[in-house]
Amino acid sequence: PGRLLGAGYTLEGATILYGRLTGKAITLTNVPLSFSTAIAASLVPAISEANSKGNTKELKKRIQTGIKITTLIALPSAIGIYILSNPIIHLLWGSKEAGGDILKVLAGNILFIAIAQTLTAILQGLNKAFVPVKNLFLGVIVKIIVSYFLLATHLNIVGAVVGSICGYIIVVILNYREVKKSISLTIPLKNVVLKPIFATIIMSIIVVFTFDYGLVILQHENLATIIAIFFGIFSYGGTTFLMGVDY
Repeated sequence: PGRLLGAGYTLEGATILYGRLTGKAITLTNVPLSFSTAIAASLVPAISEANSKGNTKELKKRIQTGIKITTLIALPSAIGIYILSNPIIHLLWGSKEAGGDILKVLAGNILFIAIAQTLTAILQGLNKAFVPVKNLFLGVIVKIIVSYFLLATHLNIVGAVVGSICGYIIVVILNYREVKKSISLTIPLKNVVLKPIFATIIMSIIVVFTFDYGLVILQHENLATIIAIFFGIFSYGGTTFLMGVDY
């Protein structure tokens, strides 16, 4: 809020914007991130065991599986929240509530935070616990610098979100580079990247169509939002199943 005050916002205005970010947007993005946190927690002992036994083949397999599951969960979550940002805010806090614009941008950070958490767990399992701490510190520096300049622009509080995204992108890049250097890791693009992207595209089309059509038929935004969410979940799960993606 201090930077917003320095940019000319009133105390009330700055507090409202900060509340929309921390009380609404971050709260909602923490829901899918709780799954990635659980994945990261389970990865540490699994990676550590394979590493201690010197089983490189199993080690790479577990790392690839961890990254794949993270992507399969985080990517559709990010896109789904992006598409339905305003309706979700209205569903949970009321039709007159704002904050969807902040949530829309913050949704993009779900994927980067989730992958960063998974890569951090992998590095911990490889007995390189200090490396992700160092990388996170560098990411925080980037976040602070970007946020400082963007908060004073027309982006206001969204500038802090962009700063956070930039910071986590740096963390992901640095962590992945360290993992790749440690075990010569190769990510199978078809299963880890292309299939989740294709399934997410199908899901997005169905969510948009279902919400728009449901809104016209039902004339009730909340019901249309709930139906669109369920259709999105089932369509994504069905598409990944038909493509032979195993979780």
